[in-house]
Amino acid sequence: MIPLYIFLSQKLKTQLLNPNFELFGEISLSKQEKHENSHSNLIEFLHFLNYFGNYLKRGTPPEIALLESYQQYDGSLKSIIKNCIIEIFYKNNSFENGWNKLKTLLKHAQIQFLINLIARMLKKSSVETGNRIISIIQQLKTNQELIQERESILKAQQFKIKFLTFIIAGILGVIAGLTPILLQISKVLTDPTNTIEINFIDAVPLSLSLLIMTVYSAYFLNKLVKIPKPWRFSLWGCIVFSSFWYLTGSLI
Repeated sequence: MIPLYIFLSQKLKTQLLNPNFELFGEISLSKQEKHENSHSNLIEFLHFLNYFGNYLKRGTPPEIALLESYQQYDGSLKSIIKNCIIEIFYKNNSFENGWNKLKTLLKHAQIQFLINLIARMLKKSSVETGNRIISIIQQLKTNQELIQERESILKAQQFKIKFLTFIIAGILGVIAGLTPILLQISKVLTDPTNTIEINFIDAVPLSLSLLIMTVYSAYFLNKLVKIPKPWRFSLWGCIVFSSFWYLTGSLI
């Protein structure tokens, strides 16, 4: 039961958090805690691209557009972009080499995707590249609204999940407490000659399985809706389950 339950839970999680459903600019739920700083870098990089794209739209050469954008931009990535400027204007490297240096300094996957995309587009037309950059930034703003809407939906579900955690723990605790008599009833139904003799030892494996499933589901569901420290609800689920298990068993 336990491996099957965990497998089905992970399958559900995979379907709900399918990467194909992620919007550009969105952090995967499973990686969000590790990438908060990288996400802020993405926002800053897009802020810089807004300057860069506008200069390219006017027909400014990429090298000059990059320099002008660097002078206009005043965010947290300025020192990193400066390395790109040094490569082009002080070390006499090509624009492509200087631009690609950003990939070694900015590890965010979506930033690197943009860097590669812009490098390919610039080989065809700088003006068209500028228009595309502005279009991408506008699309991102739309995505951010959708992302915020998703966040609001998740927050609205958090209380329901917390409540559901305790309900599941209580119900499974009652079932675990009734397991000894349910096992005896099943024996009588299969063989009417058997007499009902309550044996708690026989029910322990099944009851422990239900306990493990309760603890896992409490952690899984609370983590799914991004509730901080989901292990706390696993602990509370275990306490509620054990309480109902003991109370139900004592009444048999």
